[in-house]
Amino acid sequence: MNRMLRARPFALALAAFATLASCDSAAPLAPPDEIRFTTGAALAAPAGFSATRNKTSGKVDMTWQDGAGEDMYLVQWRAGDGPWRSLVSTGRDRTAYTTDSISHAAPNVYRVAAMTADWRVGPFSTDTLAQEVTTGAAQVASDSTTLVTGSVVAVGLAVTVWFEWSTDSLLAGAAQVPAQVGSGRYEAQIPAINGTRSYYRIVASSAAGTVRGAIASYLPGLPSPPVLTAYFSTVPYPTYGSQKPYSEAAYYVMTEWKHDGRYLFSYRLQRRLVGTESWVQLLASEYIQPGSGFLDDSFPLTSELQFDYRVLACDVAGNCTPSTPVRVTTEVLPAPGGFTAERTQDGKVLLRWQDVLDDQGYLVQWRAGETGSWQTLFNASDGQYAFLTDRVTAGVTNYYRVAGQVPLLRVGIFAQTSLAPGAGLSLQAQTGGATFTSSTAVTLSGTVTPNGLAATAWLEWGTDPAFAGASRSTAADVGAGMSPVTLTTPITLPAGQIYYYRLAASNSQGTVYGATRSIGSQPPAAAVPSAAFDLAAYRVAVSWTHSGAGAPTSFRVQRRTTGQTAWTDVSTQPGSARGYFDTAFPATAARAYDYRVVSCNAAAECTPSGVTQAQTQPLATPAGIAAVRNADGTVTVSWQDITGEAAFLVQWRTDPNGAWKNLVTTGVNRTQHTTSSFTPGVTNYYRVAGEASGFRLGAFTQPAAVAP
Repeated sequence: MNRMLRARPFALALAAFATLASCDSAAPLAPPDEIRFTTGAALAAPAGFSATRNKTSGKVDMTWQDGAGEDMYLVQWRAGDGPWRSLVSTGRDRTAYTTDSISHAAPNVYRVAAMTADWRVGPFSTDTLAQEVTTGAAQVASDSTTLVTGSVVAVGLAVTVWFEWSTDSLLAGAAQVPAQVGSGRYEAQIPAINGTRSYYRIVASSAAGTVRGAIASYLPGLPSPPVLTAYFSTVPYPTYGSQKPYSEAAYYVMTEWKHDGRYLFSYRLQRRLVGTESWVQLLASEYIQPGSGFLDDSFPLTSELQFDYRVLACDVAGNCTPSTPVRVTTEVLPAPGGFTAERTQDGKVLLRWQDVLDDQGYLVQWRAGETGSWQTLFNASDGQYAFLTDRVTAGVTNYYRVAGQVPLLRVGIFAQTSLAPGAGLSLQAQTGGATFTSSTAVTLSGTVTPNGLAATAWLEWGTDPAFAGASRSTAADVGAGMSPVTLTTPITLPAGQIYYYRLAASNSQGTVYGATRSIGSQPPAAAVPSAAFDLAAYRVAVSWTHSGAGAPTSFRVQRRTTGQTAWTDVSTQPGSARGYFDTAFPATAARAYDYRVVSCNAAAECTPSGVTQAQTQPLATPAGIAAVRNADGTVTVSWQDITGEAAFLVQWRTDPNGAWKNLVTTGVNRTQHTTSSFTPGVTNYYRVAGEASGFRLGAFTQPAAVAP
């Protein structure tokens, strides 16, 4: 009786588990892990047991062969050396089971055994989940390398994945290229060496070991030839650095090209002078995009040149395919016309020249004698056609030259002129200040620079601004040096008296005087200016009135671009003048200018006026441009008149991208011109621009074409 009571709980549990386990349900019951089973000798281990990972679902599929005498099958799993975990007890005659129990930190081991209803378990059949890797296909990537792929399935462990790549079929010396870590598809960018077959495979490594996929290969091709265009231009073009414009280029060759991007790793832009064999590399860029461009301004502007341009599309190994060469003819930046050098009364030299089309400034240089080196005097802005300099050496010929200039210090052809020996007075005298040592005692001063010729110097003073009957100090020998020499002399100034004084110096070339200054004098009152733009005459009329204290001996007309601070002298007029016409500004765009007038007396004491403004307008583009071929073979170009021009410039060319040639500068109000400049067999192009006084061109018309 006691024996039967003690056995009853175990028998009831076994009966319940056997009843549930015999049901072929979708979710079979897993026995508790803590129950210990006793293996019986009557049951055999299931044959053909295997555990593989399903490539679609990612779960583990287990299969085995059915045996004899079992009531169910017990399936278990463990990760690494951990305890066995019961997953399920299947129904009778079952031969498969699927689970998502997988560890990614240790090897996964699965086993199955036959079991009877009274918990007798036979021998287990065991299998370890294997890693499986598959090397995928290769294809050209968008960045012109090769995209290789692969997959890793049935891993069950933390895994590191990479690709091995080499040009050796056995992957000897293979390079390792990292891939994304995880399950599913892996990708890597492999260099594409055009014309050379490369070999690759996927590799997966975990705590269970390293597995390699099959070796695959690919053979890329060469890049196709780029399509290149190139043309010469003088139109200012904004160039960029640090994401903003930093200058405007002019007189350049613009190159632009396109490519389909296939097998492309880099571009190389090259240029050669027509008639030579060697190509010069202008650009080597690994910044890859389907199209690109480059502005070439690395050639001189002093002669017309012909260049061939080409661009090479290169792969990662340096194999390149060139474009068809494009020939471009450059133009010279011509020398400024009308260049002259004139000596002024104070011994300086006034340089004047005419405007050059399409320049953006001027370079002015000087040298003394035949063997002297050229020295830069000034970089003039566009619209400035005169410069006053004191650089002149006595006793030798002084040479001056000026050239049009574009950004990056590129200059065109120089225009040159000279002053004969002795024409340029090099002796320089500068009147200094006056220092009071008492109410009537004053010390006058000045400096003199002999500049190579022996000189003497003295100070003059008196009550007459013209120095009639003036007193003078004893002439001092100041030598022939190149450095300034200071002179001083004490005088007595009567109370309430105005004295005028100046420094004088003399050498074998003559006598020069410093500016007249005064002590006890009063500066002139400010002038009252006005300025207005006159479109018909295409100039700014500056006028002024003056009244009040002081007697001006001169007026300096000054100008600045509105918004700037520095003033520039545009003219010096005598004390009797009350107006000036300013034409030193370009005609291609509207400009806003500030003007003022500085009133100066004989003592060089000056008072600036208030500011007045003037707004210029661009010279209009002639309308109605037309070109007609006449019966006699000539061409008549016609257009409509505009306001403000002094002439019209007519140009012609036969190449739509070539250089324009000047045909004629007409008189004022002309509206047509007949020319014999026509080339049969090609389209001829003509255009017209208004020209204001001072050779200032307005905008050109669109070309008028005459068919072959």
